[in-house]
This record gives sequence, C-alpha cells and structure tokens, in this order.
Amino acid sequence: MKLELRNVKRDFVSRSGCHYTCIEDVNMEIHSGEFHLLYGASGSGKTTLLNIMTGMLRPTEGQVLLDGTEIQGKKEQELALLRRKSFGYAMQNASLLNSLTVAENISLPLTFFSGTGTAEEQLKKAGLWKVRNSYPSELSGGEYRRCTILRALVIQPDFLFADEPTANLDDTNAEIIIEMLEHLREQGTAVVVATHDKRFMEDSRQIHELG
Repeated sequence: MKLELRNVKRDFVSRSGCHYTCIEDVNMEIHSGEFHLLYGASGSGKTTLLNIMTGMLRPTEGQVLLDGTEIQGKKEQELALLRRKSFGYAMQNASLLNSLTVAENISLPLTFFSGTGTAEEQLKKAGLWKVRNSYPSELSGGEYRRCTILRALVIQPDFLFADEPTANLDDTNAEIIIEMLEHLREQGTAVVVATHDKRFMEDSRQIHELG
C-alpha cells in the first residue's frame, strides 16, 4: 500500500485571530515495509502532520491519498473505519482504561474491528505477558507506553503511526520500543514515527525534518 502527501499545507487561527502556517508544501510517499521519521523540535508540526495522515485533521491545501484515493474527501464514518482497519495510531498522551487489565486494554480494538492479530501474541512479543492481568496503575512508565503501542497495532494495521513513543523513557525501555516498531516494519507494516529522539536515527530510515 502507499500513502502519499502532495503539497500539504495546514494553517491555524490563534485565539487572538492571527493566522499562521504550521506546515507547508509537504510532499511524501510512504510504502509498505518502510520506516519514516518525522523529526523536529516541539512545535515543528509533527503531530499536526500525523493527524493529517490519519484523516483526523484536514489539510488547508494539498492532497492525502491512500493507493491513489483522496482520504480527505471521505465521510467521517468512512475515515473511522479506515482508522480501525488500516491505520494504527499510538498518540503521545494515549491513556489506557484504568478499569481494564493490560490484556483487556490491548484487546479492545478487536471488539470494534475483527483483525487477524491476538492480544496474547502481541503481549508475548513485547515482553508484557507477565503483567497481562495487571491494571494500568500497576505498570512502569515503559510498560505503560508499550501497552499503548500494542493497542494500536493489535489489528495488524497497514500503517502504524506513533507520536513521540520514547518520550521520557530510559535507554532500555526506549530500545525495546524501537525494536518493537522495527519488527513491525520487517513484517510489512509502514511505520511513521514523530520524534525528536536521536536514538531512532539509522541510515535505513527515511528522515523528514520539520520546523
């Protein structure tokens, strides 16, 4: 599959009524099995671009196409189905449901869309099998972050988007998450990460600097 951005621009209006451009003239092609980094400091437009890619935000100008079909022209119900089926999105401040166990949280997307993955399989791959019956409040920061990513990829999406997935994590936990995402790419999923973390930097990854 291919996700393509053509001349994408996004403007905003501040509370004081001032117009400003967040991102401008972004052109990008993302294919299955590729690892892309949206790299830049806070406020450079990384999250805005992720939201445009997933159809959660419409560009002011330009096109976003999935296999040649514009997604910004789809109705909200169609976009919601697309996100459940093809797009996994691990937001930076994603929260788990405190009333559910780790396994139940990760399985939650499967109740909305019957994917081919299983929570059991993903928990074992991420080294979280031992905490599967624990509740979110009982997890470490690294375990919590891994769970939010697993919840996004349990249906085995065609594209996985992650916003600052290693923020505030030590080297050990950051490396676990980077390896998780790299393994997903090796299986054919397109991975797009918004980050300012230099630990992601590798020659094999396509880097798009923003800001």
